[in-house]
Amino acid sequence: MTTGDHGAGVAELIEQLLADDLTSLDQQLTRPSILLARGPTAAKARLPPYNLNLLVAGSSGGGKSTTATALVERLVEQQYQVCIIDPEETIKNSRCAVVCGTAQQPPAAEAVLQLLEPPTQHVVVT
Repeated sequence: MTTGDHGAGVAELIEQLLADDLTSLDQQLTRPSILLARGPTAAKARLPPYNLNLLVAGSSGGGKSTTATALVERLVEQQYQVCIIDPEETIKNSRCAVVCGTAQQPPAAEAVLQLLEPPTQHVVVT
């Protein structure tokens, strides 16, 4: 919550973002965390809904695509917007996202931004 009105509030939010990446607002944010895994004792591993970058990496055939697909499905279920950068074109068809570009013809940044304008639209950029 900001104390300033309109532009002053936006400036206040930007200052908080630059100062601590909004970690000072942890207790005020209401977005749910994303379930990553459930252990044998019902313990749950969760990802915070913000302030996180995630890289899925591993050897060929190690389950990266399966893991990434499951994570994306959970994000979409929680009503997060998803933009996947897929330079190897591992995602040919997506049930929940528009695929934009090819390895031979990458999309223009403006086209991707336009596709992402509605917050319910998900995009795979190849």
